[in-house]
Amino acid sequence: MNFKIRLYYLAAILTFISFSHSNAQISSTLGWFEINYNQGCTPLEVSVKTAIPEDQVPLFQFFGRDDPNPVAWKDTFDSLANTYTSPGTFMVYLTVQNDPQRQDSLQVTVLQSETPVFELKDCEGNGVLVKIQDTFYDSHIVDFGDGTVVTVNSGGPNPIHIYPDSQTYTVTLTGRLVNAPNNCGSLSQSFTPQPVILPPVINNVMIDSLNRINLRFSLPQNVNYRLEVSQDNDQLFQFFKDLNRSDTALIISDFSPDARKYCFRISALNPCGGQRVLSNVVCSISLNLLLSNNEINLSWQNVETGDETGYRISRNAISDFITLPSGTQNFDDRQVICKTEYCYTVTTLYTDGAESLTQTQCGEAFSADIPPVIEDLTVDILSDGVQLNWEVTGEMVESYVKQYSIDNKLLTRDTSEFSTTFLGTDLKVYPQTCYTHSYLDMCGNNSAETGKICSIFLQTGSNPGGAVFLQWSEFTGLKDSIADYTVLKFDRNDVLLESIALGQIFQYIDEIDGANDQIVKYIIEATPVSNTFQPIHSNKVETARKPLLIFPGAFTPNGDGLNDIFKPEYIFIKSYSLEIFNRWGELLFSTRDIESGWDGTFQGEMAPPDSYTFLSNAEDFRGLKLSRSGIVVLLK
Repeated sequence: MNFKIRLYYLAAILTFISFSHSNAQISSTLGWFEINYNQGCTPLEVSVKTAIPEDQVPLFQFFGRDDPNPVAWKDTFDSLANTYTSPGTFMVYLTVQNDPQRQDSLQVTVLQSETPVFELKDCEGNGVLVKIQDTFYDSHIVDFGDGTVVTVNSGGPNPIHIYPDSQTYTVTLTGRLVNAPNNCGSLSQSFTPQPVILPPVINNVMIDSLNRINLRFSLPQNVNYRLEVSQDNDQLFQFFKDLNRSDTALIISDFSPDARKYCFRISALNPCGGQRVLSNVVCSISLNLLLSNNEINLSWQNVETGDETGYRISRNAISDFITLPSGTQNFDDRQVICKTEYCYTVTTLYTDGAESLTQTQCGEAFSADIPPVIEDLTVDILSDGVQLNWEVTGEMVESYVKQYSIDNKLLTRDTSEFSTTFLGTDLKVYPQTCYTHSYLDMCGNNSAETGKICSIFLQTGSNPGGAVFLQWSEFTGLKDSIADYTVLKFDRNDVLLESIALGQIFQYIDEIDGANDQIVKYIIEATPVSNTFQPIHSNKVETARKPLLIFPGAFTPNGDGLNDIFKPEYIFIKSYSLEIFNRWGELLFSTRDIESGWDGTFQGEMAPPDSYTFLSNAEDFRGLKLSRSGIVVLLK
């Protein structure tokens, strides 16, 4: 290269450097050309310049060495421009057609525009802190919307601005890159300055079934909040966790609220400095249950701050079962029913409306009280056995009955869930039986047995004159006793003949005079004083008087109306036959009608006075057979 050419190149380089510094352009690798931007957001427009003369035919390739569309530089151009519409890394190449050895390049980085992320924090005194969370851009332009615009380098302090009033402003944040045009993303947010920092509010503290502490709270402004906690009665609160304005609840699972007591508060911190603002204080509360006879004892542990108004206890579906004053730490619930599960929650009530709830605790009530012996039991004898009745209370679950013979022999045991127990009994073998009763109540406790309570026992006897003597036992199974004893009298076909009310008498003589009343049946009916129970009955007794069948030894059929007919004196004869024979065995007379006797004739003629033989067969109403035979003398 000759000296002139070298001077030309040196002049060109000096001219380019001077031009570059004066226009803040970016020089290429070897300095043969310059560019206005080597990075930026899409769309990015770049322009290049060179000092190489037009006659040397400098060519620019904006998309790398393989760019098929090189653009030739002309001295008349101020610059050559190209717009990059998609992100990427591109190489700009300069080649000189008349001097192939002369080549130069520069890298251009094109980025996809991103929206910068930021958060506005309330500051006391109508201030705002712009918390820039974006790390994509090298710097940011902050337009506070009231004419104030500042540029902040990435990673630098967050800008603070004080507004003159509490009107609503629009804050805009725009991202900037070094050596790039101002064409990147921006974001705007509305902001209303606040003269003061409002206190946060804790609404609810609750211990759940997993023994976790659940906090619910309200954070009214976009400031810095932090949760603070103290243990037991220590009022020295310590930092626990930062909170965001969007937070409304927090679950704390690494505490043991059943072992320790905790108090919570939230601090609102002024992002621009100054005093912090504190929330109300709400403390956890834990509940213990103790089960005792016929009651459930509740006790709870918490820290009282002085702002409590009382404690509300919920039980099962009743949310406000009872409310107790502040300072109370226990409650004995005596309104419980055994074998019933009760679930309780105790809520601390604060003056500001906040609440703190214990974990729900459940327990099954029990009773160890021995139930009372029943006082009323009736024993009613029916045709096929004995039925017991007793007054059932709501506590009775199962009844236990033992049956004894009159000589204390245990006959049977029975368990029943019903109000009556029927015990099949052979009344012919055991006309009187006795019973004891006990029961299992709903709490699982057994009552003591009653004393032995026996059925009414009826006995009878008769005298030769036909009277029946009745005697029966007093019934003792009812507290209010028996109002009246009644004799029920039946015929042999169990048809009621007569009811004889006797009051408190325990014996009776029945003067029977009916010719057909050989068989009479009796039952004693006892009517209780209390109308809770129906009348009860004794065993049924059947009496049978002896039949009478007597024949005379002689008769005088002379028509004088006295002893003219040979027939028997009788009573209680159901069927009958009579035959008369002479001494030679000849049958003179026969009949089946007990009222039709022999008038002493044979074949229409009066039989001669003589001795005759008679034979009679009869049956009474019980089926008893009677036979009579003998000699009857016929007299004139």
